[in-house]
Amino acid sequence: MPVTPEEGLRLVSAMAPACEAADQQRDAVRQTQLTPPPPADVLVTGAGGFLGGTLLRRLVQEGAKVRAGVRRIPKNPLPGVDYLAGDLGDPEFVDVLVAGVGIVFHVGAAMKGGAADFQRGTVVGTRNVIDACLKHNVQRVIYVSSMSVLEQAVRHAGKVTESWPLEPHPELRGAYTQTKLEAERMVLAAAQDRGLPVVVIRPGMIFGSGVEPSSPAGSFAMFGRWIVVGSGSLALPLVYVDDVVDALLLGSSRPGLEGKLVNLVDPAVINSANSSRSYEAPNRTSRFPTFPNSC
Repeated sequence: MPVTPEEGLRLVSAMAPACEAADQQRDAVRQTQLTPPPPADVLVTGAGGFLGGTLLRRLVQEGAKVRAGVRRIPKNPLPGVDYLAGDLGDPEFVDVLVAGVGIVFHVGAAMKGGAADFQRGTVVGTRNVIDACLKHNVQRVIYVSSMSVLEQAVRHAGKVTESWPLEPHPELRGAYTQTKLEAERMVLAAAQDRGLPVVVIRPGMIFGSGVEPSSPAGSFAMFGRWIVVGSGSLALPLVYVDDVVDALLLGSSRPGLEGKLVNLVDPAVINSANSSRSYEAPNRTSRFPTFPNSC
């Protein structure tokens, strides 16, 4: 043996305190994750992302008591928001996250990583949210899907409606499309078969101040420029982030929307050829009923 039993024991003894401290820290974090928070009007999953963060700020402005599901607590948390840090792929955490809220905005989904990360963050996470919402009798769920789930090969054929066919080969489009499509089907099946009170919103390509830049459909990025493939006439499904938040709030408050699915794009038509020109969102004067200050 290269090491005697006595030498091995000495090494194990030297490592034991650090391992025990790490175990204690892990148990403390887990205890925090599973401690029931105070009741809230609404829950936003994926509240650390661009859309989720914008929605969170609007809800706070409207006077809602908000619970935020995040990967990690932000450095500058919003006053009055209950942040719960954890993994949507963890059913115990999601159960605690959902318990005690009236409305759930399920915005969270995997945006990067390998196939297993997308499966856990988007598919398993959505399944956990569905189960928890049904268990705790949530009043309404607003699920944020994506127009990437629609068939792309025939998008030039005309106006895209809610009855547009779904992507028949999602495995060729990448893990994001594949898992978002699976999650959307799961949500709609839960609405039909299990009575989940859900509204599905499919935003187009979201833009606005602070969004991470990405090349529009029909183009790819190279050397700091967008290279357009083809004529550039393909209409881009752009939608301003505040308009998406408006739609989410309407989805949470309008009666009779359970089980409905809505595609969401701005009315201005922009294509790949002219997408470099400036585009300003229209003046937004609509207001929505404020949430009560207490449950």
